[in-house]
Amino acid sequence: MRSAVAGASRSIYWESYIFVNDTFPSHDFVGLLAEKARAGVRVKIILDALGSATLKREEKEKLETSGAEVLFFTD
Repeated sequence: MRSAVAGASRSIYWESYIFVNDTFPSHDFVGLLAEKARAGVRVKIILDALGSATLKREEKEKLETSGAEVLFFTD
């Protein structure tokens, strides 16, 4: 998954039940997705509100500040 995200040049659509930031460099998807959004790649992240409830507000803000769109669903 990391190589697919790193290689994206136009858009990234990410949907996940559980999404938390692992700060280990090889698993830092928040950092990688934010980097891609800053580079002009359209990044849209759709997360389950319950499964991703432990995602820190700061990490969500990091993504949004970089230009990524972060959405939560609760159904």
